[in-house]
Amino acid sequence: MAGKGCFVAEKNLDLIREQKLKELEDHLDAAVELAAQCGVSALELMEMLRILLKEEEPHV
Repeated sequence: MAGKGCFVAEKNLDLIREQKLKELEDHLDAAVELAAQCGVSALELMEMLRILLKEEEPHV
């Protein structure tokens, strides 16, 4: 049947994305815990993330 494989592939991509988002959440939880252990405030942690995200921006 035409198109049936596309539907399955789309569901697989959704599942993979959900798994990756869960993995990301786990890493962020670990970063928050480590920040707390080091006395890094939420504001400082957000600033660190903002800097890292800015470094990842493509240069135009």
